[in-house]
Amino acid sequence: MFINRKIFISLLCLGLLTGCWDQAELPDYGFVQSIAIEYKKDRFKLTTQFYKPAAKIASSGGGSDVSFLNIATEGDTVFEAIRDITTHLGRKATWGHMRFILIDEKTAKKVPLNEVLEFFYRDHEPRILTGIALTKGEAPKYLKTKPHVENTISQQLNEISKAAGEHSGKTYPATLFTLGKQMLSEVGIAYVPYIKEEKTAKDSVVVAGLAVLKDGKLKKIFTPQETKYLMIGLNELKGAIIEVPCGKDAKDKAETFEVVTSSTNWKMHTSKNQIQYDGKVEMKVSIGELRCSSALDSTQIEKLNNRVAAVIEMKLSQLLKKTQKERLDVLGVGNELYRHKTKKWQSIKQDWDKLYPKVKFNVDTKVNIINSGIDSGEPFKVGG
Repeated sequence: MFINRKIFISLLCLGLLTGCWDQAELPDYGFVQSIAIEYKKDRFKLTTQFYKPAAKIASSGGGSDVSFLNIATEGDTVFEAIRDITTHLGRKATWGHMRFILIDEKTAKKVPLNEVLEFFYRDHEPRILTGIALTKGEAPKYLKTKPHVENTISQQLNEISKAAGEHSGKTYPATLFTLGKQMLSEVGIAYVPYIKEEKTAKDSVVVAGLAVLKDGKLKKIFTPQETKYLMIGLNELKGAIIEVPCGKDAKDKAETFEVVTSSTNWKMHTSKNQIQYDGKVEMKVSIGELRCSSALDSTQIEKLNNRVAAVIEMKLSQLLKKTQKERLDVLGVGNELYRHKTKKWQSIKQDWDKLYPKVKFNVDTKVNIINSGIDSGEPFKVGG
């Protein structure tokens, strides 16, 4: 049977192109899910969590249902400790599927995070949207926690930081991208979630507020409640519950309002001796619980609007005064000066730590209740 010469040559070339003789196979890789980093005794100690895909197959036959394994290494540098993973695992670590990075608070106080994380910014594999958080206590123990819903604690940590930021406003879901951008800003203030173990429940990790960094090092940890009002000031609030006390004589009672939308805009006014920062907060809320009020007509609704607005103004103003005492420009006033009044900023940048406490903040808040739920008139009263 005669075969066309051109077809024969084409088939021969295709045969030469097939095959992956110089490529690594799937069993050559270990897929990183998360990593915990500590700095102790002048050495970096890493605990790297890998996904264990064979776990489900084993569990169907009565084997272990653990879907991950942790490998501990250490070195003078993070990169050295990472390369030593192969001596334990027998596979090369691949970082393209990494979900989360954990760093303990002691390390964050000693070593700037831009130095700790340099490998992850320079290497081509890690995703720039990888989540990151600081931990209370040793970071590796969090990777031993059994997840509630997700297959690995790595994915659960990633999800709780996002959900807490979106629905409660009690943290800021940081990534390698947001952290790097903030650390490179003029004022060098950056934010990452702060997590801890819940003592009252086994295998429970909770978001416990926000860690504030300055020049890469940990300077302050805000409580979840403080974080909520910081998110309002930063115009980063997605959702939250605002608690409004019933009065000075009713400390055990509070009414709650769910944030539907929140918008904060700041305007700067400067003179030779004064910097003034005026904030306008506009918020739409819905009534969650009424314990000492009723919402029957427009007059009562307006009173509730004013009460919620007063709480927001008070809490945000208190928080800003606190940051001024600690010389932490959490709103990035210096960044705004750099963008809009560059020459002035260049002349005062070196003294900004001394000048920031003198900035005058004004907060004006407008709240609009758009949903009162089921309108039953008077608040529900047992036996009433």
